[in-house]
Amino acid sequence: MQVLCFDPAAAGNPYIHNLTHSSTRTAYAADYRSFLLEVKARPFDIILIGCNDRSWTEVLRTRYMATIARRMYPACLIVIQRFSSGPLPPWFRRIPPSLYDFRFDDYLSPSFLPLVAATLARRRKHLLRLHPGVSGLKGMIAMDQLLGRMLQSTLTQNHLITIPTEVDDNFEAKFRHQFPDFVVLHCHNRDGDFDIVKQATHTIRRLHPGCIIYVTCSDEALEYYASKYRFHEYFYDELLTLPVTGKQLLTKLINHLSLRYHVATPHP
Repeated sequence: MQVLCFDPAAAGNPYIHNLTHSSTRTAYAADYRSFLLEVKARPFDIILIGCNDRSWTEVLRTRYMATIARRMYPACLIVIQRFSSGPLPPWFRRIPPSLYDFRFDDYLSPSFLPLVAATLARRRKHLLRLHPGVSGLKGMIAMDQLLGRMLQSTLTQNHLITIPTEVDDNFEAKFRHQFPDFVVLHCHNRDGDFDIVKQATHTIRRLHPGCIIYVTCSDEALEYYASKYRFHEYFYDELLTLPVTGKQLLTKLINHLSLRYHVATPHP
């Protein structure tokens, strides 16, 4: 894969180090003009743009760079590295979601970035052959309201689209409408109905065999529930015990998607 990294700080970035050492073809740009020259010179598979989003002028510059890259190379994966780990500032909304695929800050392990980028790049090229537009990773989450909100909060920080839902008689219609990359379902719904969730996993497998399914269960109830409600009859890619953090789920999701899109684990 051909990679372009824009690093305005031009100083020892471990993410860029790991990403570029996983690729045989890498270009660097430390200023806006150099970035434009590189983008216009040849196509890239992955573009990483470093952005200090505490500055609204840098956010506008990032938007312009992503706009040019997306217009010239629709199949290119565009990743934004935030140089601040705080909450997104309101002016970050000036960058339309369609212009980039993933964003991260220093919580992400640098050694994990090559696999994230390679997986999402393969996903983008695959989906672009089927649809004119490709959204960010999308998931449906049917969990306890508090736990679900905590999970969504972390995932949305990385530009993942998360849709809260409930497993009920209308679940199939809701799933068809969203057609997500992954789902997180608690083993029973808010009414304590295990069978309806079990049936939902079968519905998902039938409608979208490539969807990653996670089923959650309380750790203290796992053994009892597994035997009483026959977890072996559910369809799932992994059974997770609560609590599950957004960081844990993102790691599992990328690893599952790498198998789906046949991505070999890059080594920095």
